[in-house]
Amino acid sequence: MKKLFRKIAGLLTAAVMAVTAAVVPASAETYARQKLPTNEAMTFVDRMGAGWNLGNTLDAVNCSWLKDNELGYETGWQSVKTTKELIAGIKKLGFNTIRVPVSWHDHVSGDNFTISKVWLDRDWCIEEDLYVILNVHHDIEKRWYYPDSDHYASSSKFLKSIWTQLCTRFKDYGQKLIFEAINEPRLVNTTAEWWYDVNNPEDRVKDALNVINKLNQVMVNTVRSSGGKNIDRYILVGGYDTDGTDKGLLSGSFKMPTDKVKNRLIADVHYYGIGKIASKKVLDNLYNAYTSKGIPVVITEYGLAGDPGYNYSNGNGDTAA
Repeated sequence: MKKLFRKIAGLLTAAVMAVTAAVVPASAETYARQKLPTNEAMTFVDRMGAGWNLGNTLDAVNCSWLKDNELGYETGWQSVKTTKELIAGIKKLGFNTIRVPVSWHDHVSGDNFTISKVWLDRDWCIEEDLYVILNVHHDIEKRWYYPDSDHYASSSKFLKSIWTQLCTRFKDYGQKLIFEAINEPRLVNTTAEWWYDVNNPEDRVKDALNVINKLNQVMVNTVRSSGGKNIDRYILVGGYDTDGTDKGLLSGSFKMPTDKVKNRLIADVHYYGIGKIASKKVLDNLYNAYTSKGIPVVITEYGLAGDPGYNYSNGNGDTAA
């Protein structure tokens, strides 16, 4: 199983998991036999291999009871502090990549959203020679960034400020540090938050799809203009809700940003699938749309559980347990 998973992880995606157990898609052997395009990005993702999410930790938000204990946010949603021993243990288990979701809005001040030094100066696992994915996670509020035209100017300002500071802080880090533009951009607190009619999207959804493209471009432009090793750093870019179906990355409205550097953009996908058949179809579609054309895909979050699998919604657009 490990050998087979390595094939699918290297040739189709680098599967950065939200769980520690590997789930191998039914079509893994099919992809392993394909003759894939060869370029720097494809080789880079192949080397990333399987990964692990440091979730519910640095991405915790709105912990008002911790307002006087900024670093306490790390245990705001769970009870375990991240240690060097933990990271070393992840590496020892065979994971080659770690994704570090980080939320920033509870740690900024002033009109320019200056990130506090204590929150910014953290160990990002580079010492363990891991590939590290760093992102903007639960900052999707109208005060910070929100994917609609009414909030585009303020959203652009927030994202540009955050990424400018991150790029400055990490500009000398090697290429194993990967930037992920924004996590699950979507119309929060609306009936379209988790799903919309992909065949006939309403006007506010069309607007959001367009704004997400624009915000992704803002992020890429910010990274590329920041100097240091950011001029050709790898960047993960996703669509609506970072979804891997017609709602997100496979939407006809999604556009990869324009980049000054060739083969440095990676398609970003979350997939909480509904059984083996649906999962195979999604992977087939992602393969045809991106991987077969030399654009690697990284699944930065996924969940599958038996057959029929993870129940994504209860039919009313609400997330089901």
